[in-house]
Amino acid sequence: MIDSKPRINIRPFADGDNRKLIKLARSIGVPARIKLGVDRSPEFCAFNRLLSDRWDILVAEENHTIVGFMDMSHIRMRLDKIIVPVTYVSLTGVQEERRGTSVFFRLLDAAEKLSRASGSIMASALINIKNARIDTILKKRFRGYQHGERIVISCILLGPVTAWIRIFLMVGQQNKISRISPAS
Repeated sequence: MIDSKPRINIRPFADGDNRKLIKLARSIGVPARIKLGVDRSPEFCAFNRLLSDRWDILVAEENHTIVGFMDMSHIRMRLDKIIVPVTYVSLTGVQEERRGTSVFFRLLDAAEKLSRASGSIMASALINIKNARIDTILKKRFRGYQHGERIVISCILLGPVTAWIRIFLMVGQQNKISRISPAS
């Protein structure tokens, strides 16, 4: 009997993955009025190298095709006055056609094992408030899961002096767009 079910292989980032991960990351965006995504070119792991000397990028592969990834750095954060080891998940993505399958869960399992092995006592990530599904998944999976009640994300788009500067603020579930004319 032939097993026709595709196999997902979770493995560490390899140098040959760079272009494929950049392409996948570009295809993934935050659902919002203006699609927001992260461009990691020309080197996908450059952000990790800047943030910490201890980092991992997990790659989900199906039939020799990259269908997902989870990018994390093992850092130290201050909680109140105590310095603790934390895994910061900076970017995660799954091909749109593979969402709702086991790809994300397989990446999450592998990331949790790596995080524990690194000595991290917690993980941290920024999650889009419009992604209620991930919030539900994490609440069910992790007993101590907490999400922040409020975060402000600001983006300033700069152009020629005569152009408008747009400031996008996302506060909780309220989206406000302000226009500020540049000083003359």
